[in-house]
Amino acid sequence: MRTFQFLIFLVCFAVLAVSCEVREKKKAEETPVVASPAVNELPSLAITDPDNKTIITKEFNKGKVILILFQPDCDHCQRETTAIVENKQAFESYQVYYISSSSMTDIHKFFIDYKLEGLSNFHFATTTLENVLNALGPISAPSMYVYSEGKKVAHFNGETNIKDILKVL
Repeated sequence: MRTFQFLIFLVCFAVLAVSCEVREKKKAEETPVVASPAVNELPSLAITDPDNKTIITKEFNKGKVILILFQPDCDHCQRETTAIVENKQAFESYQVYYISSSSMTDIHKFFIDYKLEGLSNFHFATTTLENVLNALGPISAPSMYVYSEGKKVAHFNGETNIKDILKVL
């Protein structure tokens, strides 16, 4: 009888633990994280541009820069990019870098499909997952980092409403 009660207790505990974890995960996905004003600096993330030139993002320490880490086949990334393109005038004072661990071919196709090609302040690059983890830690796609003069202004984790993004630009 005690064994049966113990098994019931374990099952209830497991269900409660999983329920709490799912609830926390859902809450984290629904709420974008916006960092407090400028306390962090640009990361030392090694990226490769379409000309196969390696660039360290820390070198973008002058002016306004946005780093968007994304995956071309990500629905959230696609919706957020559509909203960004619809509001491209708000991004004119920024150099916007779309960075992915996907192939350069896939990233370029994304740029064409989402009408980013030809926008002179929008750029794309590739990097490795290891580089992202070393420079930024684990992140969701999309993740957006907004910098001014090398200092972080805001960070959005996960798909973010364009109204929230525009507030920090």
